[in-house]
Amino acid sequence: MTYLNNKQTKDCCGCKACYEICNHNAIVMKTDALGFAYPEIDENKCTHCNLCRSVCPFENGDNVKFDNEKSVSVVAVHKDSEVCFNSSSGGAYSCLCEVLDDGNTYFAGVTIDENFKVYHDISEDYKIFRKSKYVMSDTNGIFKKVKACLEEGKRVVFSSSPCQVAALKLFLRKDYENLITVDVVCRGAPSQKLFDECLKYTEKEENNKIIKYIFKNKKPVNGKINCRSCEILFENGKSVCRDSKSDLYLKFFNSYLCKRESCNSCNFYTPDRVGDITLMDAWHIEKIYPELNPLEGVSAIMFNSDKVKNILDEMKKEMNTYDISTQKLIELNRTLRIAGPHNTHRNLFIKNYLKGKDLRKNIESSLKKSLNYAKIMAIKKKIFHK
Repeated sequence: MTYLNNKQTKDCCGCKACYEICNHNAIVMKTDALGFAYPEIDENKCTHCNLCRSVCPFENGDNVKFDNEKSVSVVAVHKDSEVCFNSSSGGAYSCLCEVLDDGNTYFAGVTIDENFKVYHDISEDYKIFRKSKYVMSDTNGIFKKVKACLEEGKRVVFSSSPCQVAALKLFLRKDYENLITVDVVCRGAPSQKLFDECLKYTEKEENNKIIKYIFKNKKPVNGKINCRSCEILFENGKSVCRDSKSDLYLKFFNSYLCKRESCNSCNFYTPDRVGDITLMDAWHIEKIYPELNPLEGVSAIMFNSDKVKNILDEMKKEMNTYDISTQKLIELNRTLRIAGPHNTHRNLFIKNYLKGKDLRKNIESSLKKSLNYAKIMAIKKKIFHK
């Protein structure tokens, strides 16, 4: 059942595929108080063709998944340290794009502009899509743009979250040999509005305007590289690197307090992937290869379709690769199996947010309550499982 049928927010990921597929302009996207967009049908314009429902990834996503038992997996780090530095993890996305960039290839993915707006775009320059952006992206008409390129005979490499990759495949309604899809393992994300408000709050605390916010920072924090950190550049020239303990937005993001509701019931937390290729951080890989430090950036790659399995040999020329079975990779990365934890104080945070409570106090008080709750549940678990 799609959101268009039941109006249950847990059933809409905000991909806007339904909005794009409608030829009668019968669907508009309306934003709620938290900044999340949802489709609404104008019954006066609707012809009941049901195309909008056919492209919903929450309704039809299982139809475009690959069987993980046929996937080939590796762990890898780019040989060029500069590429690693400018990448979220080990530089696998850059390497993939370098291998595929033949002069007739366009890259589509998520970028961020000078006003910190996170959105999808398409370009011949893949570098603008490097680095993760922990914000719900505006798909920005990307499905029509990708289709136009494909119809012109251009190859397109489309990278995004699994729900958005599934939405594209459903939108296209057929397989294109010149399309390569890359799904990036995702834990869900807050809205653009909440990201903007966290940045404004930080500017107020610093009494300084932010001119750049860089996710997945690779500069040392407290003497060590921690790719879970961010770098913030201010107008007065000040630059700081912060982790989730000191940066308001990262603290908010990692608290799971206000990711989109559908992210808690997402049907893409599964080993069966929707992309021809799946990219992720190789968390816990040090258990198998002690010489690797995932905090410094190590990529894990799943090659899911026959279309891309020959690419691995080319990528090995540019990356140091380490063997790993797909099943072991699934075992190490819980996000390939189950959703990130649902914060039980999410509703309390939202209630206080809508009342206008101070943002930092709201986040930190909600987080404190969550930590207390977690401690109580841990004690109960020990008592009842002795």
